[in-house]
Amino acid sequence: LYQAIITASDDAVAIFDCEGNFLENNPAHEKLLGYSLDELRDAAKPTWCSPQDTERIAASLQASGAFRGEVDARTKDSRTLHIDLSIFAVMADADETRRFVGFARDVTERKREERNRQVFQRLREQVLMMHGEADLDGVLTVLEEGLQALGIDYQNCGINLLDVSTDPPVMRSRSSAPGGGWITSDTPRAVQAVHDMWRRQTPTYRRDLHVDDPFDERPYLQTRAPIRAVVDLPFSHGTLALNSTTPSAFSDADLLLLQEISGVLSSGFQRIDDLRRLAQSEERYRTLIE
Repeated sequence: LYQAIITASDDAVAIFDCEGNFLENNPAHEKLLGYSLDELRDAAKPTWCSPQDTERIAASLQASGAFRGEVDARTKDSRTLHIDLSIFAVMADADETRRFVGFARDVTERKREERNRQVFQRLREQVLMMHGEADLDGVLTVLEEGLQALGIDYQNCGINLLDVSTDPPVMRSRSSAPGGGWITSDTPRAVQAVHDMWRRQTPTYRRDLHVDDPFDERPYLQTRAPIRAVVDLPFSHGTLALNSTTPSAFSDADLLLLQEISGVLSSGFQRIDDLRRLAQSEERYRTLIE
């Protein structure tokens, strides 16, 4: 009966002895990690778990005969999964030799959603503290930390602000690097390119400048690093720009996250505009009553 239950279980189940040798695993376990029972048995050391997690599990089993926690698991095809792992000891009926049964569940997506929620919550909280462009330093710091937490591969990140009240428009750019300042562009072609990207209101992704460089950016961008991929994402007042030394660095999932970040930036700069208009209204009112 237990064999039928284990085989039918949606959770990954494995049985191993006190030395860590695998004795049995169910189809869900093989599907989760990609390793057959023979491959697990033949492995000289655990191939699916880091040495640190292996030591942590072994210490807990030795101390209490059980383990419950989350570990990072490496699949056969080199993906990293976040696993909720529960292990407990059982006694074999025949010889009363202790065995261990482990139940594993993939919580990678849940952890990713939690991480994303935390990143955007912190960014929104920082944006709500903005009263002017001088407060952008804190936003850029949180933005950089958020991009790293989200696992987005990039070399440089910055903001291009457009003033479209003039003809032609004026563009100021600011890197997220610490100590960066605003730089007003003196290159009409660059300003026009960003303005066009902003007006399209969709991401403009140059996957590999060595293959396609529609805005002739390669000579400028590669003066300090061998930049290959560039993306501009419009928001209310300009574009969020990222580049990378890796061709096609930004996946479709990355672009969706970056678009959400652009939306948060829009709310911040619109808040600045609202506060500015409010201050102007208050000043006019004071002038009238004085």
